[in-house]
This record gives sequence, structure tokens and C-alpha cells, in this order.
Amino acid sequence: MTGKTRQIQVLVVDDSAVMRLVLQRMIEKAGMEVVATAADGAEAIEKAVRTQPDVITLDVEMPGMDGLQALDELTRHTGAGVLMVSSLTHTGAQITLEALERGAFDYIPKSNGLDERFERELIRKIRLAHAFARTQGKAAPPAQPEEGEAPSFHLPPVHFRQDPVREVVLIGSSTGGPRALSRIIPNLPADFPLGILIAQHMPPTFTRAMAERLDRESKLHVKEAENGEPIRPGQVYVAPGGQQMTVLKQHFGEPPIIHIRQSNPANEIFAPSVDVMMLSAAKVYAGPCLGVILTGMGSDGRRGMKAIKEAGGIALVQDRYSCVVAGMVRACLDAGVADAEVPLARLPDLISQIVGGTLWASRS
Repeated sequence: MTGKTRQIQVLVVDDSAVMRLVLQRMIEKAGMEVVATAADGAEAIEKAVRTQPDVITLDVEMPGMDGLQALDELTRHTGAGVLMVSSLTHTGAQITLEALERGAFDYIPKSNGLDERFERELIRKIRLAHAFARTQGKAAPPAQPEEGEAPSFHLPPVHFRQDPVREVVLIGSSTGGPRALSRIIPNLPADFPLGILIAQHMPPTFTRAMAERLDRESKLHVKEAENGEPIRPGQVYVAPGGQQMTVLKQHFGEPPIIHIRQSNPANEIFAPSVDVMMLSAAKVYAGPCLGVILTGMGSDGRRGMKAIKEAGGIALVQDRYSCVVAGMVRACLDAGVADAEVPLARLPDLISQIVGGTLWASRS
């Protein structure tokens, strides 16, 4: 006789009694079990140690010990995946990004109506957090590259006879992206010769907070992109949350500019969208571009990476073993549009070598 599948056990932490009740009802409606609720960080730690939940939904802003302060203790004393529940404020966004750096799995912003879309995202991310937490501490698959092993390249021979990337770098990411970007952008050199465009699946407010955080940590200037500004070397432009960022051609001799437009919900699932950004750049730039897909769920970026390759560019993906969620990476690998699968720690140097031409010189 087959045993009954164990329910995902969740601890709900929020200083609002109403919010705790709403979250509990949504979670239990999805067939999961709320093993306890807590109103502040101290209570959360006590109940987490006692119940050892699979997932913790953790309010960001609470009186006394807030979510950020509680996070370190929760991750120290439990193996739970922690999902930050954040207000749509600049302060809430900054704290949430700090929490992601310190080990939280992901976040979900509170919407005013706590509507069906919020409920779907909550349940989806709880399940992802549970799956992610179950893999932590386990040995990586044998196929994972050993430390010091060079990434595997499958680049056409023509690329070894010239410096192939002299236009722009395009980076797409989703779940786990802020953490991955914080390992890449701050490790690029101050004399980086190209502009960098980033499409990270995030709501408004969060993208600006992420850009500000990356700017403080980086040698390059990082900002949330604005409509009409030219794409300059050594500048990093983050697509505004909830909108689409594309590239437009200027007059001859002038750099392309950024175009920010409203998203079309009828046929654009993500805003910002990696595909929208990459497809526009592949059409505008006369020379090859470098596309990079990082951790994330879904397949956004697959069409854009295909366009980059067809235009003579290079397509890199973060390796599956360092991804929080490898969906976007797998979509590119399965479609055959990735030139190399690269460990996260090696991406900054490899990106610099590709745009600087040193990789090609050393391999020719």
C-alpha cells in the first residue's frame, strides 16, 4: 500500500494578525500545512526551532526583531527555505535584497488586494523554496565541473580569428538573480569597455533598489534605466520593474538608446522581459553581442539568445549547479542556443576576457 505524501509544512511570520490569517488560508487551501504562526522575529525563532518547518514565510518589516535580523537565526537553526514577504516600499525592497544576499530563497511583494495573482505566486514560490531547501547540503551531481576545470566551449572557429564582441552585454535573470548579479557586476573591472543591459524579473521599486545596491558594491556605474538615454561603455542599465526595456537605433555615428515602454499583458508574460530586451538589441547592433542567462524559472531569454547567436554573437549560461532555479538555463541548453555553461564564480572573468579579446588571443 502506498503511503500518503507528506504535506509541505509552513511557518507563517507576520506582525499583522490579518496578514497571518490570509496567508494561512491561502497555504492551507493549496493542500499545505501551516504548523505555526508568529508575530515577530523572536517568536518565529522559537517556533521554527520547535516545529522545524519546510518553508518559512517571513515578513520583512516587523517591530522589535525584524525579518532581516531573524533570518540569520532561522537559517542557522533550521533547514527551511525562507520566503521573504515584502512591502512595496523602497525600504522594504532594500531589506529584501539584503535578505536574499544572506540566504533567503526568494521574496514575494505584498499587493494591496492580496489577489489571485499574489496567491498563485505565493504557492508557486513556497513549493520552489521547499524543493530548493531539500537539495541543500547534498552532493552535487557527478557532471558538475571540478574546481579549476575550464568551462566547456563549443564556439564556431570563425570566432577565434577575431574579437567577436564589441557591442553590448545583455544579462537576463529571475529567481535567484539578485544574488547571482551581486557575484558578477561588482567583479567586473572599472575599465569594462561595453555597456551592460540587465533584465531581472522584478516589480517596480525593487529594480531601483537593486541598481542602487549594485552601484554601491561595483566599480562600474549601475542605475535603473531611463527612457531615451544613450548606452555608454562601462555603464550598467537595469530595466525598470513592470516595464519593458528595448534598444533603439540612433543616427549614424551615435550610440543606440534605451527605450522604456509599458508592457503588453496580452502577449508579454514578464515585465521586464529578457526576450524583449535581447531581441531588440540583436536587431539594432551591427556587430555581435554577448548574451548571458542566469538562474531563473521558465524559458524567458531562449528566443533572445537564439537571435544573438544568429547575429554572430556569443551566448553563455550560468551552470545548472550554481542556479537557485535552473529553468531558464535548461531552456537555452535544450534549445541548443548556449555556447557554454559556466560556473557562476567564473562568469565575471570570462565576460571580461570575451569583451576584451584576451580569450581569443590566448586560444588562437
